[in-house]
Amino acid sequence: MLSKSPRGADSAFRPADFIVPPVFFLAGLLAFSAVAARQGVSFGDISKWSKWDSGHYLAIAGQGYEFFPCPSSSGYPEGEYCGNTGWFPGYPLLVRLVMLSGLKALAAGVVVSGVLTLLVFYLLWESLGRKRDFAGALLVMAMGAFFPGSFYLFSVFPLSLCVCAILLGYRAFQRGDWLKAGIAGAVAAFSYPTGILFAVVTGLVVLLKGGKSGARKTIKRLCAVSLVPALGLAGIFIYQRFSVGVWDAFLKIQHKYAFQYGHPWATFKFIVRPVKDGWTMLTFIPFQELLVALVVLALVAYRVYMAVRGRKFAHDLQFVHLCVFWFVPLCLGQRLAPHRGDLLLLPALAIFGAFGRGVRTAGLAAFLAVSCGMSWLFFAGKLG
Repeated sequence: MLSKSPRGADSAFRPADFIVPPVFFLAGLLAFSAVAARQGVSFGDISKWSKWDSGHYLAIAGQGYEFFPCPSSSGYPEGEYCGNTGWFPGYPLLVRLVMLSGLKALAAGVVVSGVLTLLVFYLLWESLGRKRDFAGALLVMAMGAFFPGSFYLFSVFPLSLCVCAILLGYRAFQRGDWLKAGIAGAVAAFSYPTGILFAVVTGLVVLLKGGKSGARKTIKRLCAVSLVPALGLAGIFIYQRFSVGVWDAFLKIQHKYAFQYGHPWATFKFIVRPVKDGWTMLTFIPFQELLVALVVLALVAYRVYMAVRGRKFAHDLQFVHLCVFWFVPLCLGQRLAPHRGDLLLLPALAIFGAFGRGVRTAGLAAFLAVSCGMSWLFFAGKLG
């Protein structure tokens, strides 16, 4: 049965609740800046956080959407469309809002990502609940600072907004604030293509655990946590209709990239195949995917073990999130960039609170190695 999480003792303010999240925010920022410095990029050069798709988000923030038939010089077949409507508007709108202060687009983007990332660390710390093992909780936070793809939190990408919205949504969901959860899910869906999976996760949890609440309450909860996020997705098409005059501008832009359903096992084999070709810096990409897959499968095995033994498991919401946000992108074919989507598994980090310090330390070491290698590729312009 779904129930509201207690707010009593856990809601009491402790000095660590204020101090710990900024410490790990700075740890991640300084570590990734040090990686960039090894490539000759100064600490104060904020352009290092803007790569590839960042240009689209900054253009949307500064000049708005554009949509037009692809010229022959683009290399795309006749009938395809070009522009920037293939990128969601939530993050650029926040950047545009900050630009009203007089900041240029790049600086505004870095500020938006920084503020959202700091909030992400506060929400991660809160999600760990009571810190009976304080040192163990710090290890989990360190895992969050160097989670696969965590450097994207600081960069000019919408992942910081999407992760923040998901964490806020789960916070409201676990407190029984269904509508607030749905609104947060709508923000996630409005900011990143796979953000709509929030509705799938919360809907599944309501169906799996809300049976004793009665049909009427279950339907009301489903409407709040699954249909409201769908309005966020619908809002993208409405916004682009008023921006460029075309309802399906997003779909027409994405058509030329040939995204289509792919068997998840075939997609996974395609992603990790370069591991067989010998070690280069680019091998960090499939290595990260192998690491993420091993972590997910290990946690699935642990959850099955807990169920078979009849033991209580306190993180079903995070577990469903982990499975959905890992498996569904594998079904979207081989044109996807999974190294960015891995960061959206971060809201499931609280599961590691169930393990001992040895497991957390091993996880931290693996995450740190992968994050340093992947951030090197990012600052070198090899990752979009």
